[in-house]
Amino acid sequence: MSERLWPEPAPLKGYGDGAFRFAGVRHEGAIFILPTGIFSWRPGTFEQVRVEDFAPALACGCDIAFVLFGAGETHRPAPHWLMQATVLAGIGLECMTTAAAVRTFNVCMDEARIPATFLLPVP
Repeated sequence: MSERLWPEPAPLKGYGDGAFRFAGVRHEGAIFILPTGIFSWRPGTFEQVRVEDFAPALACGCDIAFVLFGAGETHRPAPHWLMQATVLAGIGLECMTTAAAVRTFNVCMDEARIPATFLLPVP
């Protein structure tokens, strides 16, 4: 079960050293962000990610236009099963490095758009 770390989306102020910083909080490990808040996320590496890890976005009932997946330090294509799951849910998918995903999330926040954002930590 994921722990709610913050009650609403907040700009990401930093990342690295295996952690993320937002709203005066430093959280070690992966996070995901929905319109309902910022949560801890189970996987620590790309290889540990499973389709069920994205269930909060695929079943949240929120108005989500797309899933933003920060896959770690290196760009990798989205897993086929994740592409299928987002297509079936009728939402888009953007997979990129965690650094690019953090920047993209912050731009979306400035535009008052909150994508379902899943971020793996980077060293």
